[in-house]
Amino acid sequence: MFYIVETAEQLQQLQPTKEAYIEVISGNSNYHPILTSAVVVYYHNGEKGYVFPINHTEAFKLDYDLVKSFLSKHSKLYCVDKKFTSYFLDLENLLDLGFIILDKENKLPELEDTTQIQRELYRDYYYKNDINRIIPISKLYETAERKYQKVSSYIGGSYDDFYDRMIKVYKKVEEAGIQTEEKTLNKHFELNYSAYTIKDNVLYTTYNLHNLTSRPTNSGNGINLLALNKETGGRAAFVPKGTMFLELDVTAYHPSLLAKMTGFYDNSEDIYTSIAEERLGRAVTPEEREEEKQRTFKAIYGGMTEDDMTVTFFNKVAKMQEYLWQECIRQGGIYLPTGRWLKKADNLYPQKLFNYYIQNLETLTNVEMLEEILEILDNHSSRVNLVVYDSFLIDFYTADGKEPIQKIQEIIKKHGFTTKLKYGNNYNNLQKR
Repeated sequence: MFYIVETAEQLQQLQPTKEAYIEVISGNSNYHPILTSAVVVYYHNGEKGYVFPINHTEAFKLDYDLVKSFLSKHSKLYCVDKKFTSYFLDLENLLDLGFIILDKENKLPELEDTTQIQRELYRDYYYKNDINRIIPISKLYETAERKYQKVSSYIGGSYDDFYDRMIKVYKKVEEAGIQTEEKTLNKHFELNYSAYTIKDNVLYTTYNLHNLTSRPTNSGNGINLLALNKETGGRAAFVPKGTMFLELDVTAYHPSLLAKMTGFYDNSEDIYTSIAEERLGRAVTPEEREEEKQRTFKAIYGGMTEDDMTVTFFNKVAKMQEYLWQECIRQGGIYLPTGRWLKKADNLYPQKLFNYYIQNLETLTNVEMLEEILEILDNHSSRVNLVVYDSFLIDFYTADGKEPIQKIQEIIKKHGFTTKLKYGNNYNNLQKR
């Protein structure tokens, strides 16, 4: 059979296999997947690669529902990025090769590999959200074949269901988008081409989940929502669709995670006050509490001093750090809290391993809380539209009432944390409630 399958009769000649590989090629790879559509689906059954044209100028349109039906009959469908693929084919049998490769190799291969004609057309027609419709199918097929060859040896692998849970919650946050104020946005940010990620003034960013620690990063056409400067005023470009923004900021997130992990529990609601009081042997002032907060972060991420080791919390943390390092040496790696196997590498050392471990535990905890938070908001207009490590930003509608926010606070408290609630009419103007 020719590699282009463009009729129902041709598709019927293909028999579903137990495992197969797919790649959805969207209209334009620079556009957020929510703002474009599928052009072709590349399919490889282990013996040969095929192209299913969905909306390409060189071929008849193959019925998309027939393609979905055919693919759903496979036991396992592997793709490089399940979150991206699920925007176009949200199938139960999808598995993410990116996670499988990352677990095994500690890194992903370089997969960007386009032909000259693709690069030239993207240069000249960068603005078209369906540029791939006019790139020759043979060239789309060629690049998909090369990508398949780079990842095919990992097909057959599996992973813990945590990854699918993480994909589900972060995709839901992505889909909510975040409203922008155009004038302020243009003043503070230089976008490559706004239509790549913005429609009707709503910005859609992408959470990259394929990271060594599992901690998500964020990008969106030159904007990283997780690293916005708090001093420049650029955060004012992000405004609620609803009544206001509500930000739930987890207090002392990493120290609290470590307190739970090491068995240290302070006797007050504020861990920094508890640590400072033990260090100084007396009640402390707000200024001394703030000094201890800065000292705690320096000790956790930069190493503990002899004076730190006299405090119970840091003593326990140091012992945990040493235990993890010795286990890593003994086993040649270590399982992180999410279940990821982190191989020992030449550039790994005790403090770095410990930082990875904390970030991974943070991600696991965030996903667990997000699952419950998103379920509460399912039947409401309010949406989580940004997750920044230790905080959740909610685009809040007053018609939803106080109850869902109170329930969310209870969820966070159930997980062992306290929160500071802030509100405002833009992301730069959040006041404590």
